[in-house]
Amino acid sequence: MTTHLQVTPGLSVDQESIELGDCHHIRFTVRNTGSEPIRHWQLRVRLPSFVLGVYGANCDPVSNIEYRITPTRWGDTIAPSNELTFGVLLSAQQMDQPTAA
Repeated sequence: MTTHLQVTPGLSVDQESIELGDCHHIRFTVRNTGSEPIRHWQLRVRLPSFVLGVYGANCDPVSNIEYRITPTRWGDTIAPSNELTFGVLLSAQQMDQPTAA
């Protein structure tokens, strides 16, 4: 399961899981639900498998199962009512269906 451990205040997070044979894709969407721009946002997640790749964001390991996801330079600020989508590609080994915490 994917567990959101920490989310920047003012952001909501949605995710969609897609099976891709020998790997698993999780598409995240972070949305600014506030009235002010959010800069330097961050999401900490617990992932059940090895990260094979990431697009649209940076993903740094905090431990062997916890990761800190931060924006690329072009996605650093999310305006009010706007959203940013990024994805993580995981190994299918030890994969459970992700769910939001």
